[in-house]
Amino acid sequence: MLLPAGLFAGLALFSNNMVSGIVMAPPGQLIYSAPIFGWAYGFYSAYLLIFFLSALLILVYKLFISSREQKPAIAGVLLGSGVAVLGSLAFSLILPVLGIASLFVFGPIFTLLCTVSIVFALVRTQPLVAGSFASSGITILGGTIAVVGSLAAIWLGHIDFLLTFYAVLANLILGLIVLLDNPQHEINRSFALITWAIAFWSFCLYMANVSEQILFWARLSFVGPAIIPAAFLYFSWLFPR
Repeated sequence: MLLPAGLFAGLALFSNNMVSGIVMAPPGQLIYSAPIFGWAYGFYSAYLLIFFLSALLILVYKLFISSREQKPAIAGVLLGSGVAVLGSLAFSLILPVLGIASLFVFGPIFTLLCTVSIVFALVRTQPLVAGSFASSGITILGGTIAVVGSLAAIWLGHIDFLLTFYAVLANLILGLIVLLDNPQHEINRSFALITWAIAFWSFCLYMANVSEQILFWARLSFVGPAIIPAAFLYFSWLFPR
């Protein structure tokens, strides 16, 4: 299931077939650059659509056949992930295909909805997650990093990094909490993979707009999105237990 993810990530990193160049935006724009897509982006788009829609259809099917106790958790994942998928596809796939690539960077913001909805569903179906969340020092560590990171960003004059910073930190912390609760279970592993891929994607998109190595970061930003659909499809196949 991860084979397409590796294929498209490799094409993005080691060739011009996914991102062939960069278009610089006029001064004063919110987004400083936009990618020029290669021929493989069409196949990548089809991969995203097929895998994401398949995952959502699996969740819809499970919603109808599941027990009354499981329905609220599945419905929560379906609603949150549905909104996240539609928003991400709109900003990161449909608009770029239509020639509006300058809003590409806003795609990861919607994925945080998917992360939060899945966490609530896991807490509902796996009480141990809620217990570890309350007792673990990871929460305190995450809060400390958030405060220190916010102050550092403001002090250094990088206020524009705060939104990305919070999205990255939230995904990293939530993924780690769920993984440590039961590292042997495939549901926990697949969720952690989703959140860390989202975090990596968000960070790379930010760097692509502030770094001098724009093309490098633009290509690297496709690694996360290449992993997310496969991991989400696998999660949908397994959830709930």
